[in-house]
Amino acid sequence: MAYLVESLRNIILENQELIGKRSYYPRMMKVERISGKATIITGIRRCGKTVYENLYAGKLIENGVDRRNICIIDFSDDRLTEMRTTEPDSIIEAYYGLFPEKSSEKVYYFFDEIQYLNNWELFINRLQNTRNCEINITGSSAKLLVREIATEFGGRGLSWELFPFSFREFLETKEDKDTFNDVRTMTADTGRLCYKYFKEYEHKGGFPESLAIIEDDTRIRYLQNLAETVIFRDVIRRYNITNPDGGYRLMQLLLGEMSGLMTFTKQKKRLDGEQYRLSVEMIKDITGYLEEAYLIFTVEIFSLNVAARKTNPKKVYCVDHSVALVMSGSLTLDKGKILENIVFMHLRRSTDRIFYAKTSGGYEIDFAVLSRGQRLSENSVPELIQVSADIDNADTLNREVRALSEGMAEYGTKKSILITENTEDRIETEAGVINVLPAWKYLLIEDNLLFDSTDAPWATLKASIGTIPDDFMKDREQPGWDEVNEREDM
Repeated sequence: MAYLVESLRNIILENQELIGKRSYYPRMMKVERISGKATIITGIRRCGKTVYENLYAGKLIENGVDRRNICIIDFSDDRLTEMRTTEPDSIIEAYYGLFPEKSSEKVYYFFDEIQYLNNWELFINRLQNTRNCEINITGSSAKLLVREIATEFGGRGLSWELFPFSFREFLETKEDKDTFNDVRTMTADTGRLCYKYFKEYEHKGGFPESLAIIEDDTRIRYLQNLAETVIFRDVIRRYNITNPDGGYRLMQLLLGEMSGLMTFTKQKKRLDGEQYRLSVEMIKDITGYLEEAYLIFTVEIFSLNVAARKTNPKKVYCVDHSVALVMSGSLTLDKGKILENIVFMHLRRSTDRIFYAKTSGGYEIDFAVLSRGQRLSENSVPELIQVSADIDNADTLNREVRALSEGMAEYGTKKSILITENTEDRIETEAGVINVLPAWKYLLIEDNLLFDSTDAPWATLKASIGTIPDDFMKDREQPGWDEVNEREDM
């Protein structure tokens, strides 16, 4: 025990010295920390949860908090393996042994990878009840992210989801990031540059560490390792899956379905054909575990009928399109699926009430979206969003417009969005207005600007942001344009 306390003291002092001395890119997620409740940052491995909390610790010091009032401990540290089986009282002994004068002051605790701490829920509850403190928690365990927060720790903490970089956050990694602050005042040259960065984002994805990797082959290895860690550590090992090869292959198949429809029966048939024996129930379970670990998301059809939502195919999305691409070669050239997944993750950052829809005429609408917490009822009016990489073909454009027009008429909304690779327009139909936007521009527009109750604000917005000039698109058609820009995107 004496050795453990000494290790904890060294770790606490080391981490205090590091606060504010490392440079990190800012994150856009806003967290409200509530007195008496632990703040829990959840999300997939390597999405930046620890960095997010380090940024907050640095902000505390900037605002005058003594760094000695900050206690940061990462329980995955090899010096703390004993804490996986012993009681956590040594943490209190170590900290207040170093700083006894802090017993009467507010202390800011940051506990990373807390799932490795024995009886962590009871310890956090006692710490909150007996000390003047603020507690911040992160962890990568699927069990921590869902089950323990909802059951054993329910009511004593508030969780916030962090994801890989959005496109807006991706732009923050660029030296000319301030150029893109307001999409409404962008010049044509700025739009051209922004589109170039969007192509880079499509290529590299949003995992923070992967963006610092120069070679594509190394980035692919990094992303593959991340997906393998999730399936083998957070799913197979944690839930004692008896057919690990089948579980791994199911993960690959699900990632290969990115932005597409799937059924559990279809997955079983494919696995059976490859001699992987998994029951439909096990396939459902593993899919759920992968969702808990934030690797994938499944989306139901927009319907008041619960049975219809459960029996219709589900759409599958990945937490970052880059992972699906490296785990499934079949998606490599499918720009439409990549674009749709990027839009899904943009929506998922603000709400989990995302569905796909089918009109009475049989047309599919990619997204029918409600605000976070909004109940699905007969009075629900969803935001309708369609994604199509290329609408130059007249048949494609007519199909997308027909789907949104029917959807607007059936769901009682007067506006919808058609997101494209790089086309902007405004289409008026009898049912309402379809705003056609390039994806890179849509991802930078605030929702309250896009979905206003009147047409005037949108008309003003469209006029101010302008469009990509014709000469830019002509440049793109010149021989060698794609080759040059692909090299620049690497």
